[in-house]
Amino acid sequence: MHGIAEIRNFMEKLGVPGRDLYDLPDSDKTFQDGANYRIEIAGIERATTMEAMIDEARKRKVTIHRAIATVGGSTFCDFQELKAMARMAYEEKIEVVMTVGPRKTWDAGSKETSTNEGMMQGFRLRGSDSISYWVADMMRNIEAGFRGFLVYDEGVLFIVNKMREEGFIPRETIFKFSVFGGYCSNIESIKCLRRWNDGTEKEA
Repeated sequence: MHGIAEIRNFMEKLGVPGRDLYDLPDSDKTFQDGANYRIEIAGIERATTMEAMIDEARKRKVTIHRAIATVGGSTFCDFQELKAMARMAYEEKIEVVMTVGPRKTWDAGSKETSTNEGMMQGFRLRGSDSISYWVADMMRNIEAGFRGFLVYDEGVLFIVNKMREEGFIPRETIFKFSVFGGYCSNIESIKCLRRWNDGTEKEA
């Protein structure tokens, strides 16, 4: 049998760290303006919630850099409310990542997410119709002024990346992959997803 040291050596031959880095060195990485950190707030569901967040940030003299919005799903907001949220974010220079949907929890097979097995599978979309509906709602958000979206399905991530590359959607659009996608738990899963998304690996 191979011991832990041999196992870690094998992992390192593949370019995968053999152990977690417990003694983290100081990073020389910064944001474009030289800052070392950003403040992100999730759960900004409605325009009234965003207004309250902005008011509280002003009172406390705290800069909010990013908001993860409409976590329950942007389809619950009408177009005027989406535009109001986009305008507030623009005026306050807050980057917003919108959560499109809801899709999976209202779709066929939604009970998957309420079982122990289903919850481990995340919120990937079922069938092509659900993908097209998701993208259609993203387009509505883009029209309202948003350029950031939370993605929780690796197939959708592949499609929207291609849409951005080909100019089907604005090239400044950004995507954040959700923890509910079930990926990004270790370096190799991230590499596989990246290779698959880039088209350099047919199966990942």
